[in-house]
Amino acid sequence: MTVLEILERGGWMMLPIYGCFLASLALALERLLVFRRAGSARPSEALEGLIDRLRRDGADSAGPLVGQLPPALRGIALTAVKLNGNPGERSRDRLVAAGQEQLHLLQQNMAVLATLAAVAPLLGFLGTVTGMIRAFMSVQAQGASVTPAVLAGGIWEALVTTGAGLAVGIIALVLHNLLAARIDNQAVLLGRSAELLLDAAEGR
Repeated sequence: MTVLEILERGGWMMLPIYGCFLASLALALERLLVFRRAGSARPSEALEGLIDRLRRDGADSAGPLVGQLPPALRGIALTAVKLNGNPGERSRDRLVAAGQEQLHLLQQNMAVLATLAAVAPLLGFLGTVTGMIRAFMSVQAQGASVTPAVLAGGIWEALVTTGAGLAVGIIALVLHNLLAARIDNQAVLLGRSAELLLDAAEGR
C-alpha cells in the first residue's frame, strides 16, 4: 500500500488538512522572500558611512546615502536624517515608530501561520471523531454480523487524519518558530542601528 493510498483512506477531512499544509508552506516561503528583500538590519559599512557623513556634513549630504542601505534600514535612516539637529524625546519616538513600522512588515502573516499550526491538529482530531462515528454507524447497520472489515474504514479514517493533522501542525509550528526567531534577531539589530542613527542625529 502506497503513502497516497493510505492518505486517501483519511476521507474528506484530509482536504482541509492538505489546505493547511499548502498554506503553511506558501506563507513561510512568502515570509522568506520578504526577509530576503528587506536585507539585514545589522550595522554595516554603508550605515557607518552615512552616520559619519551625517555627523560631519549634515542631513543634506547624508540624505543620498540612504538609498545605499538595505531596505530594512532605509526607513529609520531616512527618519534620522530628517531629525538631524533636533534632539529630544520626540525625535526618539519618531525613530522608534519607523523601526516598529519595519518590524510590522516582517511580522505580517505570522499570526496566520500560528493559527494554521494550531488548527491542523484539531482538524486531525475532528477526523478521529468522524471516523469513529462512521465505524460505530457501520457496526449498528451490520447488527450481529459485524466483521473487522466493517470497522476498518472508520478506524483508518480516524488514525490517518490524526497522524496527518499532527504532522502538518508540527511542520507549521517549526516554520513559525524559525521565522519568529529571525524576526526577533532582526528587531535586536534594528534597535542597535537605530541607536547609532539617533546618536548621530543628536550630534553625539
